[in-house]
Amino acid sequence: MAARKYVRKIDNGETLLEGYDVGPYPLHHFAYVTGSESGSNLPLRVISTGDDEWVMGCWRRRQNAQLLSIEFVVEGTFSFRQNGHEYRIGPQGMFLVQPGRDSEIALVDCEYGRKRVMEITGSLLPSLLNMTGLCHCDQLIPSRPDWIHEQFDLAFRINHDTPSGFMRMNSTVAYELLLELAQAAANIRYPPIVQEIVSYMQHKLGRTLSISELVQHFGISRASLHRLFKKHMGQTPINCFIEMKIDAAKAMLAESFVSIKEIAYRLGFRNPLYFSAEFKKRTGLSPRAYRLQQHYGSTSQQKASSHLTSSDTRTEKNAADK
Repeated sequence: MAARKYVRKIDNGETLLEGYDVGPYPLHHFAYVTGSESGSNLPLRVISTGDDEWVMGCWRRRQNAQLLSIEFVVEGTFSFRQNGHEYRIGPQGMFLVQPGRDSEIALVDCEYGRKRVMEITGSLLPSLLNMTGLCHCDQLIPSRPDWIHEQFDLAFRINHDTPSGFMRMNSTVAYELLLELAQAAANIRYPPIVQEIVSYMQHKLGRTLSISELVQHFGISRASLHRLFKKHMGQTPINCFIEMKIDAAKAMLAESFVSIKEIAYRLGFRNPLYFSAEFKKRTGLSPRAYRLQQHYGSTSQQKASSHLTSSDTRTEKNAADK
């Protein structure tokens, strides 16, 4: 079968998808969600899922992806290139097409291949990828492949059958799948002691945390603690903890209209003004501006401002004056 060039712009023209088709391949057996069914107000959305059949000669390049594509290999071997790295992914292996990245996929060393695909988007996705560390992960081997298959089956049935509330159901599937993958990725990247400390931090986001507490709780020296985090996390333990709080704040701002003052208190910031200043320093946006951007888009902030509480507005103004 002769190869044909394929070029297409998707995601409102923001993503360029190009490559080569071979006869009818790649064959996509997907359940898509479009139009009024898209559940655009949900923080996580599964917009398509299903099986993908490839033959030798098929090739795809995606430039500036606007979503996360989780691709789980069932048969054959796929070459995957992203972030300047190239991987060979065989059965039970998985690769992640990351938002905002360029990537290439091809079938290699075999005549036929099959993979399962789940495409996820939503306002919570960037924060969740950052908070779990999946934003740094190109490929992994899931620790529970049978469970992964079950989640793909479930997501496909939900999108295909569209029962009442199906978008919320698949939002939950996506969230649980990402948490499972984050754990598998962490097991590869970090030694057990770092995983334990990070998990401890995640359970303490509602209060302050000191180096002394971590040293005493885990029975290691200050020097060892700092050395571990510098080597494996690229930052100090306390800075890592604050970044977790900021990621959690992003999720709250994107999902609800809980006041900024209340979010600050829930995350252990005694002073909402300090929280707003810290948030802006680390994200480039005030909490109020970030919320407007996530809920309404950058072009609709003036129209949306009436939805925010007056206490939010006062908090932001005071923080900006400091």
